[in-house]
Amino acid sequence: MAEEAPETLYHYCSLDTFYNIMKNRSIWLSDISKSNDAEEIVFMTKKCREEIKKRFRPSADEDAEKIESIKKTDRLLSQFSENDYLKCWAMCFSEKADDLGQWRGYADDGRGVCIGFKGAMLERIAESGEPPADITDVFLRKVEYGERACSASIKSTLSSIFEWSCDQKEMSQKVRDAVLSLVRLAPLYKKLAFKEEEEWRLGILTLTEKSLAPTFALRNIEHRKMAGGAVTMKNYGFTPKNNTLVSHIELVFSNLRDAIDTVIIGPKSGLSKLDVQLFLISLGLLDDLEDTSIAVIPSEASYR
Repeated sequence: MAEEAPETLYHYCSLDTFYNIMKNRSIWLSDISKSNDAEEIVFMTKKCREEIKKRFRPSADEDAEKIESIKKTDRLLSQFSENDYLKCWAMCFSEKADDLGQWRGYADDGRGVCIGFKGAMLERIAESGEPPADITDVFLRKVEYGERACSASIKSTLSSIFEWSCDQKEMSQKVRDAVLSLVRLAPLYKKLAFKEEEEWRLGILTLTEKSLAPTFALRNIEHRKMAGGAVTMKNYGFTPKNNTLVSHIELVFSNLRDAIDTVIIGPKSGLSKLDVQLFLISLGLLDDLEDTSIAVIPSEASYR
């Protein structure tokens, strides 16, 4: 069972990104394969293949169809790594507020802003019901770290699918179930070096491999409602960044006040508390300077 989200989850960003989130009342879920972790998605699929080879070595007393299904699972997982068959767009959050490591890494070396999003609203987005046919999953989950956590999850998934007898007709469906179950986990595991981030992800997952996702057509994503109409998928687009094109899915809030409860000003920022309050008032996100429904807080980090 997925862990319940904290009351507030924090997104560290540059001043430009903060401005655009507030001004447009929207967030971008971006392609995580273009993130700062070079082994996004690949880390999990590599571990899946390793576990399959360790756990299901062919032997004379095993059923031939079962052996072939295991080999097919391995081949499909290798194709996910090599051919970009799995796409995930996510926005990353941390359980940590006003954290120096996050300021350095994700908020323009402390010149940016940390936005506190309400966990309950993010959960509503993730629990918007059955996703459209061309989207495999919408999720809000805590990231787990390291090979041990990753391997334990893989073992559990493979055991639940393969460790019972079935006839030949069921094998192809079991292979498909195994692949889909494992790739859904791929965006939720990272190397141990990232553990201090205490990351959560709000994400949209889809498959581009035709035999698994014949209805893939994200060009039709616009105007899909989420969270009981409180959020709308506005568009699917691209932005040039770091010598490549990074795709994103934009989610627009009908009332951003329902989603945000905190703004923390970075330790190197030139912003004052009054600057941020007046900006939020100009956008209708605060009523006046006495309104504390969105708390505006200067960082306590002594980082210059």
